[in-house]
Amino acid sequence: RSTLFPYTTLFRSITAPGATCLSLSGGNTGIQVVNNFFSNADRGVRINDPYSFGNNSSIQIVGNSFVGFTLVPATKYAVGNEGGYTGPVDASGNWWGDNTSAGVPLKIDQSGGPVDYTPWLDTGTDLGGVACNGFQGDFSVLHVSAASPQVGTTGRIQEGINLIADGSLTGGARTLDVEAGSYSETLANASLDINKPVRVIGVSGSTSTTIVLNPNHPGSFPYGAIVIDSSSVLVSGFTVVGYDADPSAGLYAPGSLASVNFLLNPGESDVEIANNLIEVGSYGPESDGSDAYGLLTTYGTTPPFADNLNVHHNIFQPVDPTPVGDGEGEGFFINPGVDHFSFANNTLTGDLDVSVTQAKNATIQDNVLTGAGNFRGFESLGDPDPAVWGHTTFLNNNISGATASIQVKRSWATLKGNSASVGSGIGIWVSGSTAKALIEGNTLVGDTVAAIQVDGGAIVDAGDCRDNNVTGLGTGSQPVNHSRGSEEHTSELQ
Repeated sequence: RSTLFPYTTLFRSITAPGATCLSLSGGNTGIQVVNNFFSNADRGVRINDPYSFGNNSSIQIVGNSFVGFTLVPATKYAVGNEGGYTGPVDASGNWWGDNTSAGVPLKIDQSGGPVDYTPWLDTGTDLGGVACNGFQGDFSVLHVSAASPQVGTTGRIQEGINLIADGSLTGGARTLDVEAGSYSETLANASLDINKPVRVIGVSGSTSTTIVLNPNHPGSFPYGAIVIDSSSVLVSGFTVVGYDADPSAGLYAPGSLASVNFLLNPGESDVEIANNLIEVGSYGPESDGSDAYGLLTTYGTTPPFADNLNVHHNIFQPVDPTPVGDGEGEGFFINPGVDHFSFANNTLTGDLDVSVTQAKNATIQDNVLTGAGNFRGFESLGDPDPAVWGHTTFLNNNISGATASIQVKRSWATLKGNSASVGSGIGIWVSGSTAKALIEGNTLVGDTVAAIQVDGGAIVDAGDCRDNNVTGLGTGSQPVNHSRGSEEHTSELQ
């Protein structure tokens, strides 16, 4: 195994006016070219086999600076694969004198074979500042491209996450800019493992940047998910394409269980999922209850708990307009084990099952839900202890076309300013002896079963209906200014 740097100082800063800085001309294997400055030359690193020594192989060109290079195939370039190489050349993690997805490939000659150039550095800043120590690149901002060839089985986005490190930015400010394209990421049972603080951003937005979840796992949890295994994480600007369960697949066989788009593991805080289109799969006959979710959190009633989960400005919809499996997927299921959960300014549309929160404290606010089929809206659930879990505030949500718009099940909730109407069956449904709901200023018009349904010994305070705290209470199958249920109600519900 040959290593050109740091053990050999000759190659720390290389210039070759009108010529080649470094030529690997056949029969080389296991060579690393790292932390060098290449400039003032026609060719930076040349790979070929002009003397028939045999193919080069296993060459890594990583962490270098290439400045001033242009592309003329077989003549001028920063890195050139002119042939005589087995597989793609690994040239990840370099500074190319350009940080754009259009400009970087114009530094690289692939006329004789592919070159893996993703991810690349955002700037040419030398963090070391001492030339004799070689180029110490800034790995705190990286770019990923779907257009680049790829060495090995690790996906392009996952490789970028793996290479992110502190530099000019640290911790959760570090950024992985994912260029437009479609990405198929593959881990054992998941698609991505975001295991360090980082901002993962589809720079062209969700209409141009797609992550296709991995369906080729062996039917094991977490079912192709993007797993968030760290605090201080942002995922923004992607279409995340899930998949339906295959009803014909056998128990735990590949395809028998539907996808989970995002999974948040215990103890992680300050996690943000924003500006994505999340396409949710439907479950099949072999479902164990842990698949077919747009967002799922890990169950836990003892610390460490996740905290400050913020989900906003996303669109949730079925991956197929008509679910292929036995039942509809759910937008989210927030298990016990999350201290604070915010779900705001999202859109849920199509045939989705109910989205459930059991977080200690949740705010569900300013969302628009437009249902179809068996669509159900939101549910707060207080299990296993309503004194601890499921405390939820529903504010200013607009819900239509749901069999039940907002359910308060064995939990404590406040509902203000919501519109749960227009083709919904039940506007607000409060159920269970431990359920308590304060209902004020909501618009409940056009519900076909009941505006408010209360059962199982639940306690509801709906304010003074005559003062329009609840508009249209009971329209549908019940008399105006009444609700269904004979349990304990305060104020004017009876």
